[in-house]
Amino acid sequence: MYRGNIFWDFDETMFKTLELLVLYMNQKYDIKSTIEDYSEHPYLDAVIAKYRPEGPVPTRGEVYEDLASEFLNSREWHDQMDPVDGLLDILPMLSEDFDNHIVTAREFNAGPTMRWLLRKHEILQYIEGMHYVWVHLGNQNFKGTPKIDLIKRVPGKAILFIDDAPKEIIPVAGYVNASLYDPRGNHVGRKDIKHRIESLREIPKIIYETEIKIQV
Repeated sequence: MYRGNIFWDFDETMFKTLELLVLYMNQKYDIKSTIEDYSEHPYLDAVIAKYRPEGPVPTRGEVYEDLASEFLNSREWHDQMDPVDGLLDILPMLSEDFDNHIVTAREFNAGPTMRWLLRKHEILQYIEGMHYVWVHLGNQNFKGTPKIDLIKRVPGKAILFIDDAPKEIIPVAGYVNASLYDPRGNHVGRKDIKHRIESLREIPKIIYETEIKIQV
C-alpha cells in the first residue's frame, strides 16, 4: 500500500538559492539585477534584456544551457546554499507518515548536484523521489513537463504541494491541496492563492490539524 505523498519545490522552498542566483546572473552577464527582478519568476533572458536595453541579449536557450552547466551543476555554488529555516526539523518528522518528493523546475541533469546538497545536510534519506520539469535535448533545446503532470504520475495519494511560485501553485491547486511558501509576504493580497504560509514550520499543522481540511 502506498503512503500519502508530499511534494516539494526545491529552490527557495527547500534551499535558499535566490540571492546566489542573482549574484551568478550579475557576474555572468555584467548586469545589476536585484532580488525583486525575480519575484514573479520571469525567464532569465528577460532579466538580462531589462539591463541591456541596447543589447546584446543571449538567446533563452543559451542562458539556460549556461545556467545548467555553470550554476545548477556547480558544487561550489551549492556549497553556499543553506536549507530554508525549519526544513531540517520537519522533513524527518513528515517522513514518518508520508513520502516526500521533490518536484523541481530544474533540468534533469541537475539531479546529482541536488542529491549532493541533500546528502551534505543529511536529509537525502527522507526523499522518496525527485522529478524534473525540464530535460535538455541539446543544441539549446529543452523539453518540459508541467509539475501537475509530474505529480499525477506518482503512485499514491497526493497530500500537499509546497512551492514559492504562484504560477506553479495555481494549476496544481485543482488537483491537490497546494500551499504557497511566501516568507517575504510578496503575495499577501492575491485572491487566486487560496493558501499561503510564511514558515515551513506551519506544514505539520496544515496536515495534522487539518487547517485546510486535508483528509490523510
